[in-house]
Amino acid sequence: MNTNFPNTKQTQDIDLTALFSKEGRRSTEMEDELSGLSYDTSDEDEVNEENVDVDAQRKKRNRFIGNILIYSGIAIFVVLCIVTGVLLFMGQNGEPIKALRFEEQEVTVRAGHSVKLNVLTEPGNVEYAISYSVSDENIAEIGTDGTLKGIKAGEATVTAKSGNVSSECTVTVERDSISAFEISESELNMKTGDEKEIKLTCTPSDASDKNIEWKSSDDSVVKVSNGKLTAAGSGEAVVTVSDTVTGIKREIKVTVTDPEQAESISFNEESITLNVGDSYETELTYDPDTTEAKYSVFYTSDQTIASVDEYGMITANDVGECTITAVYYYDDSVTAELKVTVIDPLVLTTSPEETEPPETEPPETAPPVQQPSGGGIETINGITYVNGIMIANKTYSLPADYDPGVQDDAINAFYEMQAAAYEDGISLYIVSGYRSYDTQYYIYWDYVSSDGQAEADRYSARPGHSEHQTGYAFDLNSLDQSFGDTPEGIWLKENCYKYGFIIRYPKEKESVTGYMYEPWHVRYLGKDIATSVYNSGLCLEEYLGITSKYQE
Repeated sequence: MNTNFPNTKQTQDIDLTALFSKEGRRSTEMEDELSGLSYDTSDEDEVNEENVDVDAQRKKRNRFIGNILIYSGIAIFVVLCIVTGVLLFMGQNGEPIKALRFEEQEVTVRAGHSVKLNVLTEPGNVEYAISYSVSDENIAEIGTDGTLKGIKAGEATVTAKSGNVSSECTVTVERDSISAFEISESELNMKTGDEKEIKLTCTPSDASDKNIEWKSSDDSVVKVSNGKLTAAGSGEAVVTVSDTVTGIKREIKVTVTDPEQAESISFNEESITLNVGDSYETELTYDPDTTEAKYSVFYTSDQTIASVDEYGMITANDVGECTITAVYYYDDSVTAELKVTVIDPLVLTTSPEETEPPETEPPETAPPVQQPSGGGIETINGITYVNGIMIANKTYSLPADYDPGVQDDAINAFYEMQAAAYEDGISLYIVSGYRSYDTQYYIYWDYVSSDGQAEADRYSARPGHSEHQTGYAFDLNSLDQSFGDTPEGIWLKENCYKYGFIIRYPKEKESVTGYMYEPWHVRYLGKDIATSVYNSGLCLEEYLGITSKYQE
């Protein structure tokens, strides 16, 4: 075998025969000393006569013998250790290691990962006779078998040594970061409202030191959160995916188009007749048949006769006639009408066509919210009232079993406001109304799991603290702060007090209300109180002089 190892030779001669002979002489001397011990029987008789305990001498002799055996055993153990060490040092062939070197002179490892360093020796296969050390244990650690573990980024030197021969290896520890990543899509065509999950593949896949960020160039076109893209409106945008640790970036070009819209809509029937108390689910036909965007907003000309919810469900309230109008969401010039006649079968004596609808007085102004007697702060059945106004915020909570549903005076006031807005060319509709304690529980903790509790607390109420549980609060049209700048948002801000509502979480009041600006969230207070709050320019907490802070 040709090697370039240094031609050094180390020898160590150990005379094992002399070593064991010396130990043997020591054992013989101990035996002679023992044999020299003699006992005179006459002395024993004398001791017996003087009542001396013979057992004492026997115990002394036994202890002496025991000590000799112990020290002899220790001496033999030391000799065996020396012999074993010599044999290990000399290797398999009874020869010392003449030369050694690392198989690789430079090694790279990621922090938190391990690699086995291989050492070549002459004679071969005697790595167990090698010791290892590292110049900086803050950067890397080395095991007795040559396994190296990276600790933090940097450089260090590993030394392998056996006797007087040694070798060095330069170790570079890198951050446990990615070297590259790929995304499943680089270009997307989406329809408004579509969602798409983007898959990301990192190299190496197990790298822990990474921080992937997603950012859209235009949130009004496409929104992105942790790889989930949501098409918000027509247009083009670029979603940038980047690793802030390495600076590696990828881009996704997104084009969003509105779904095919309807040219006309129509109810399946031109007119219907209902008994008082009946409900009727309307059906709309969209033309052409290929229409993708099928969504309309419903209005009633007289909700005292028949009301309609956001899904087109009609409820017959009183005898008379009214018209239900459907307005196409994407084009308010596209409408459809349904004539509704409500009868009372118990008093009907002629056909509906011959019956004159009874004269009815205009509906009274919706009453204000329930006001307990007295002023200040009162708690009734676990519900807090401040100056007669039911309060649910971060300071004051509602019982878990409080389940009133939508309050009649609030929904009636909304229908009145919705009809007035429609006359001004404004479409208002409810996207979120009453929520029970249990519903709020799941909504809130879902937000916490995705954004963390501190961030979730800025825009979502904890269960029991939500205004939606009062039955007096509605979210309208769009849950986006840009809604406040739309014609609908502007109209709502300037007119909602006329119908008993306030914008509950105004701009620049988060430090007082506890929630970020929500131009879509309205709270019913009754016309008088809502007008007073609106004219004051204060939020509800300031108006009532109360706080809104969780007791952690």
